[in-house]
Amino acid sequence: MTGLFVAGAIGFGLGWLVFGQHSYSGDYIARGMSRSSERGH
Repeated sequence: MTGLFVAGAIGFGLGWLVFGQHSYSGDYIARGMSRSSERGH
């Protein structure tokens, strides 16, 4: 169980970083995570 959780967390973190840098899903995540910081356009 722990190994699976760790693997999922690492995969999610890497995916978030990669997609965030490409501004692909980063915008979607930013909208739902930190709405107070609206720096879109």
